[in-house]
Amino acid sequence: MNIHIRPEIEALKDSIISKDTKIGEGTVIISGSTINIGTNIGNHCLVNTNSTIEHDNCFYDFSSCGPGSTTGGNVNLGKLSYIGIGSTINNQINIEFELVFYDQKILISYPTIIADISALKLIEKNSYHKDIKKIYLINNSKNFEIDKKIESEIILIDMPIHINDFFERVANDVVQEFNQNKQIVNFQDYNYDFNARLLFHKNKSLRFTEKENEIFACLLNYNDKPISKKKLLMDIWKYDDQIDTHTLETHIYSLRKKLESKLGLKNFLKHLDEGYQLDTSLL
Repeated sequence: MNIHIRPEIEALKDSIISKDTKIGEGTVIISGSTINIGTNIGNHCLVNTNSTIEHDNCFYDFSSCGPGSTTGGNVNLGKLSYIGIGSTINNQINIEFELVFYDQKILISYPTIIADISALKLIEKNSYHKDIKKIYLINNSKNFEIDKKIESEIILIDMPIHINDFFERVANDVVQEFNQNKQIVNFQDYNYDFNARLLFHKNKSLRFTEKENEIFACLLNYNDKPISKKKLLMDIWKYDDQIDTHTLETHIYSLRKKLESKLGLKNFLKHLDEGYQLDTSLL
């Protein structure tokens, strides 16, 4: 394995970082961590003490892992997500913010956080609100002002409140947002809900990750025509210099496996010389 200590990053002198690892702006790697080949760490992330990040991981912006955590190969840690202390994440796991409500998993389709006054001040200071649509603000003080520059929607939660009542409030908001904004595309006897990242077929359903969903939507929009790797990278990653074709291929592989295992769509996502294509003749 081709790994080395990167001398240009002083904070990493006690860590082992693969030569082709890409680390974004503002990211901190704490002592004793190991990051293996093909991994992309986004902006303002935290890899805590003695963490092991295996090959071909992707940590999106503002994600973090606790001390002593370990991820297997091809793990995606979504934006604003967190892996707790000592956690072990198996291979090919995608971690996103999900909310369990009435025995159904409803994917929150926008960045949402829970904060108190001190956390809100940190959000203001670092302009994190530009990436956060909704903030549930735990309010235990009557004397505070919210910066008018904050672009996020702020919902005040007055204390005291029972934890079950709080989560029911959040769940109701998510369901309402979901019902208002869902967009359904019907093709053959399949129903595709872009905002919910769900593909339905009879009594079966498949949930996509954020990037899988964007890839599938792009492929579906091309109507049986192949789309090039370059076009997919431009449309989905906006030519992000931290993303290479290997990252795209990892997402394509995961998407293809899901389509086959969940819905029985073998060879539905084809790899051609011109790029990638959905073969709707198989439906």
